[in-house]
Amino acid sequence: MNDIIKKFFVQAGGSIRIDEVTKDEWTYCDNLDVEKFAKLVQTECMDICENIGKSGDGHYCVDAIFKRFR
Repeated sequence: MNDIIKKFFVQAGGSIRIDEVTKDEWTYCDNLDVEKFAKLVQTECMDICENIGKSGDGHYCVDAIFKRFR
């Protein structure tokens, strides 16, 4: 999971734990506020497009969003 997505996941009430033996990452959604998570992602995407401003069109915005969340 991308670090930005992890940050939003935790901010929205999810939790991430690392297995001490296998070092696998486990995500828990018991308290996840899905609307808050989606809003955080949406706001980040809008910020990306806003920062591009008039220097590019929608294709550049899509590329920037893809790079941010891959």
